[in-house]
Amino acid sequence: MPAITTMILAALGGVMFSKMMDRFDHVIDIIRSPTLKPVNRTVLQNYTTSYTHSVTEKYIKKTVSDIYENALTSAALRREGYQHPFSPLLPIHVYPQHTYVPKIVKRLEKLFPECSVSMDDRLGMYVIQWF
Repeated sequence: MPAITTMILAALGGVMFSKMMDRFDHVIDIIRSPTLKPVNRTVLQNYTTSYTHSVTEKYIKKTVSDIYENALTSAALRREGYQHPFSPLLPIHVYPQHTYVPKIVKRLEKLFPECSVSMDDRLGMYVIQWF
């Protein structure tokens, strides 16, 4: 009989813990939510531009960082270069390639001076050559 009681108490404890965790997630969401502040008409009218610029800038930084780390790894393995697959920022009609690919290449050229840095559209790859 004590084994059944223990199993029932364990099951009830599990249910209570699960319900508590569900509420905990809700409390965390409330804590993390930013303070609501007034937004005027001008801000709302320019929000799309600001938002797309912000998303594009984050994408550029992440892509450059990924390429940089992988190129250094390739150099450590004594390779002659590195090719990084291009993955477009989606949706394409909101984030056209010509708005961010040249910026990525320019930043990579600064990080890898005296190296050949390009975007090979035929391969769909950013290419860095150092030999």
